Amino acid sequence: MRRCLITLTLLLASLGAHADELTTQIQQQLSDAPVLRGEFVQTRELTGLKKPLKSSGRMLVDKTRGVLWKTEKPIAGTLRVSRQEIVQKDGQQILMRLSAEKEPVVKTIGSVLFSLFAGDLATLDRYFSHTGSLQRRDGQRGWELQLTPREPALAHLIQRIELKGAGTAEEVVLRAESGDLTRIEFRHIATARTLTAPEVAEFE
Repeated sequence: MRRCLITLTLLLASLGAHADELTTQIQQQLSDAPVLRGEFVQTRELTGLKKPLKSSGRMLVDKTRGVLWKTEKPIAGTLRVSRQEIVQKDGQQILMRLSAEKEPVVKTIGSVLFSLFAGDLATLDRYFSHTGSLQRRDGQRGWELQLTPREPALAHLIQRIELKGAGTAEEVVLRAESGDLTRIEFRHIATARTLTAPEVAEFE
């Protein structure tokens, strides 16, 4: 699940020419809404296992508070990521809490997530080199992007991240250094200006 939250890193694209042209054109496509809601279907192919592992659920992104990754099937669970910590919960029971003060990787992951969802391309460039292209699918503008970690801490976990999307990400493929592969499809993404009261409570 820890690798999975790096795969929430979305939003970018490229033109295949100079980085400035690339990021400028991508920025114009990305939604600037402060809140994103949607569903996900995740498939994991793990080294040593013949059958892929599938799960599904909902995600919630608040660009100031953090990310909620709520798995509903086959087993319910919640992963909450903020700038200060990563918390994994089963219902109301906390299974794992990682503090940015004690775990440097938490700070790195948090920075990557927030830079991607907030469209902070300058920060993103500190962690990844990227190639890709702008695309047109079904008459709609879109993009594809391949990210390669610059940071040793990330490179130890991730070989490459492949992204596809338009105004928001539609698919993420994470190729881990271990040989594991995680594919996440995002569906029914909706944008909003604010969280509901129950959503605010989930971040507290």
